[in-house]
Amino acid sequence: TMQLECGVDACTDPGATATDGNGDPLPVQSYNSGNDEYGPGPDPSVESSHYIYYDTHDEEWNYASASRTVIVKDTLAPTLTLNGDATMSIPCYSDFDAMDPGTTSSDHCYGDLTDQVLKTSNVQNWVAGTYTVTYTVQDSAGHAATAGTRTGNVVDCPVN
Repeated sequence: TMQLECGVDACTDPGATATDGNGDPLPVQSYNSGNDEYGPGPDPSVESSHYIYYDTHDEEWNYASASRTVIVKDTLAPTLTLNGDATMSIPCYSDFDAMDPGTTSSDHCYGDLTDQVLKTSNVQNWVAGTYTVTYTVQDSAGHAATAGTRTGNVVDCPVN
């Protein structure tokens, strides 16, 4: 069994060797290794299991075979990056969401996750104060990025 990190590792088939009863080497044919004409081989950019098959025979057609399981798995969390400053101030009654530069997110296996970032905000643009905005994202394998936070300050509100 060979395990690859999705989107990170390349698949390099180590192949197989065979010998006859006298210890003399025999030719080995691979199937679906990516180095033969029988299949594209494992795709290291997609989570899945792949199988590479090998067979050989001696001059009397005594046959032997083996297989290798290649598991492509995502074990890494995505990244999440704040755009702009971690603290921003807006005048009272301004639209914080319109001024928020947002985030970007990506994952080695699943690519750009920016559109999947969830934003949790309690900014009340009519009340002066300091508020926290939290950004989270999770890839399709269930790995979550470290949450990003931004401090939003609402300033210059009229005093009643």
